[in-house]
Amino acid sequence: MNSSPLRLMAIIWLPFIIIGALCIYSGFVVSPTAMTEGGFPVHILLWIMGAIFVVFPLLLLVIIIGFFIGTDNSRQKLKAKGLHGHAFILQMSQTGSYLNNDPEICFRLKVHLPGQSVFMLEHNEYVPLIKLGSFSVGQEVQVYADQHNHKKLIIDQA
Repeated sequence: MNSSPLRLMAIIWLPFIIIGALCIYSGFVVSPTAMTEGGFPVHILLWIMGAIFVVFPLLLLVIIIGFFIGTDNSRQKLKAKGLHGHAFILQMSQTGSYLNNDPEICFRLKVHLPGQSVFMLEHNEYVPLIKLGSFSVGQEVQVYADQHNHKKLIIDQA
């Protein structure tokens, strides 16, 4: 994973962590007898607010990083352990969805895998803009498919 998104996330979440730490610290410093207008102890309120400011951003950060690492690992796993075959592009169109300014392309493929019968598949994949011109209808592309679920595949964009 690229380090610049991690740096950006750290910059975004750093103020939340600092505010949360200050709230937790203030909860220890404030008098235990101090109460809010509603009669709730101020030190407990500060601890709860601090925990919210620290825990939720960190939890969200772990989930986001895990998603990106898991997505990247599944592509690498298919390339390493999947069935290597080829497919012909019968049709392609943009779905209108983008990820990091890369369009999602819906490919209609005629897939040939070793030891398997030929099958048709509609497959969506994000394609970098710089590589979009290298795909055309009728073209043969290399694919990697899951050994147990042949409909789960990736197109080799190298």
